Amino acid sequence: MRGRGRDKAVEAIVLAAGEGKRLKPLTDKVPKPLIKVRGKCLLEINIEKLFEAGFKRIVVVANKKNKGKIKSFLRRKGFLGKVKLVINRGVNTGNAFSLYSARNHVKKEDFLFLVSDHLFEREILEKMRDSPCKLLTISLDQSLNEKKIKEGLKVLVANREIRNIGKEILEFNGVDAGIFKAKKEVFKHLEKSISRHGFKTRIEDFLKDLIREGNHGVSYCDITGHIWIDIDTFDDLYRANEIYKEILEKDSEEQEGKRKVEASAEVITGEVNQ
Repeated sequence: MRGRGRDKAVEAIVLAAGEGKRLKPLTDKVPKPLIKVRGKCLLEINIEKLFEAGFKRIVVVANKKNKGKIKSFLRRKGFLGKVKLVINRGVNTGNAFSLYSARNHVKKEDFLFLVSDHLFEREILEKMRDSPCKLLTISLDQSLNEKKIKEGLKVLVANREIRNIGKEILEFNGVDAGIFKAKKEVFKHLEKSISRHGFKTRIEDFLKDLIREGNHGVSYCDITGHIWIDIDTFDDLYRANEIYKEILEKDSEEQEGKRKVEASAEVITGEVNQ
């Protein structure tokens, strides 16, 4: 279901402060967001996909260690000015604190946030952009792919509600794809979670808190059947080269389909006006 115009998000936060410990020694020299897949950095791919999906303002959150290389990359690619760079100034913090670090840079009521080590086809971003959102909307893949189940954040849904979430839960019927839509007020709830768990709070911890509190503002957008990948290991990185090729082909086909529809609409409009 598509959201109404006022629900459409045009801002996005990209969390790029992860260290990529399972990709060492590669990440000793190259920050994980700058690792390349088919000749393009993960961060570059995500920024370009967001712009293609109609996002007008993007905030990238880096850490103190990788900020210099991230900033140089953004400048080299011509993204500085279009993309705001924010620094997570904590030490050994969780990704929830990276999100919290961007709280003062969100201007609109609705925004997306995603992790930079995931790759998505553009239609996922568009679906999440337009999805209804009361407080927080999770991207949910219910295909139950074995690899995604093993590494992913598992989710149990029933009667259109999220009942449980976590990597270790035994009963589930989907996995989170690593992209979320939220309202600005989510930062108030996030602050409570960080106060409870400390600076190492993960997005997973925050989501568990919301669900345990019975917060009915947490919902999901079904992205089953769409292409995405989470890159944590060298095996993932190898697979990502093929998955990204599929993403490029799918996006190209979708774009061509839209062009044909627009061309047909112009022809019909022209015939009506004659």
